[in-house]
This record gives sequence, structure tokens and C-alpha cells, in this order.
Amino acid sequence: MLTALKNKLVQNGTHGGPDFDHSEHHQIDCGFAHIDILQPGSLIDNADPKRYPRFVDLSDFDANAVESGQQRRTGHRHVTVEAALWQYRQPRWFKHQHDPFTLVTAIWTVEKLKAPLAGADTSALSHYLQSDYQQYFEAQGGHNWQLRQKALAFCATRQYQSEPARVDAYYQSILDGSADPGHLAQVEEEYGDYIDSCVEADRVHLPQQFEQVQFAGEEWVRFSWSHHGVRPDNLYYCRPLGNQYQLVVDFSLNRMLPDCDQYWLDRAKEDFEKVITGTRVKTLALPR
Repeated sequence: MLTALKNKLVQNGTHGGPDFDHSEHHQIDCGFAHIDILQPGSLIDNADPKRYPRFVDLSDFDANAVESGQQRRTGHRHVTVEAALWQYRQPRWFKHQHDPFTLVTAIWTVEKLKAPLAGADTSALSHYLQSDYQQYFEAQGGHNWQLRQKALAFCATRQYQSEPARVDAYYQSILDGSADPGHLAQVEEEYGDYIDSCVEADRVHLPQQFEQVQFAGEEWVRFSWSHHGVRPDNLYYCRPLGNQYQLVVDFSLNRMLPDCDQYWLDRAKEDFEKVITGTRVKTLALPR
């Protein structure tokens, strides 16, 4: 009872979040579509009007795009068009003020899809995102696939554990297809549980839910990214721009204090929805 009361008091006293009273309007011209962003006041100094582009030439996208170095965006090429930063802080009546509970970075990007959508709608985009994550991490060559092959190679050469070169050589034989299938099957049968535990310890946990949601008449796909599958590290809102591009809004959570999600996370999610409500796409013509 006392714990619940304390949590409620801290939740009510938590302050910070987007500064909606000092929002700024930005428009990005993407040719066949315009992106309107009502960006809340930010801790980032966006005074330089050239900081982010106000025109994205989709016909020459790769000339200005960069490939994401973050696993969670699976190598998509993108152009960043806007960003904002805010924080959620402890109640002012806390005797000792420390770091904020968390810093939130909101980043708006235009991403080029790896393959055209079957249709320029959230249903097709949801299917694309789910398939892309599965292919990027679980298919041959993916991060989780490699973890399993390395664990398999380790068990297959267990008698040579003091000779890492042998393990590496066996791993390479798995990659190039020269490993004995019969031996691999035998190792899987004998050490399957151990291999599973090794993979589970380091595997990337893929998003499980791709929700189709609507705010102010705009349809989005919403999902969360959690590397270890425990708590969200990023919350994403995506919507198609034609059938070859998507607009992505990434809310990245940088926790500064441990074990405090119960104080700020629900409020942050409500704020994210307000920010998304202020992000609109107006289609001017059919994409070429």
C-alpha cells in the first residue's frame, strides 16, 4: 500500500517532457508529398535553419542518404529531417536532485525501403517491417543466425577448446557449406539445449507487435525495440511515403537512473502520441 502510494506521488510529481507551449512548425518537401512537423520545444539548439534539409529529392535519394549504423534499423538508408530532445525529471520536492530519470531523443527520418510495398498503406508496411527484421537477424548471415553457428562450431570442436583457430576454422566451414552435415546434426542432437542457452544470452530480440494506429486521421505502424526483450529502448512510429519510402519517428530512451520506468514511461508514451498527432503527411501527387 505504501509503495503504491509512493509511486503515485512520484508519478504525479515527475516533470519535464516536450515543451508544447513553444512548438515550431517545419515543412519538408519530398516532391509528391509534404511532411508537416509541429516540433515541440527542445533542449537541442535548432536555431540554424540549415541544420536539417527542407527538401528531400527522392529521385536522387542516395546522393544525400546515409546507411543506418544501428542494428535496430537494419541497414536502411535514410535522411534525417528533424530532431528534438527533452527529459523527464524527479519531483521538485525530492531532497536530493540527481540526473533526470531519462533523456528522450525524437528523430524524424525519411527511409528508403529495401523493396517496394505491395500497397502504400500501413498494412503492407507492417508486413514489410516484420519480414525485414526476421530476414536481417534470423536468416543466413544475420546476427542471431551467426550466434547459433558460432555456438555450434564451439561444441563441434569442444576437444580443442584451447585452440581457438580450430573453432574459427570450423565456423568458416559452416559458412562456406563444407562442414559435414551428419556431424552438424549429431552436435545439434547432443548439445542442442546448451546451444540454445548460448544463443538466448546474446541474441537480439525482435519486435513482436506491429500495431496499426491512427492519430488525427493519419495512419501509422507502431512498434517498440528492446535489444534484450525486457524494456523498450526505442518506440517507433512509421508511415509509408508512396510504396518505396517511409517516414520514421524514433523516440529513443536514454535512461539516466535505474529502476524508475514506473515513474515516467506511461506519461512519455502519452507525450509521444501528442508529438505524432502534430506530424502530418500531405500527398500532392502520385509518386513517380
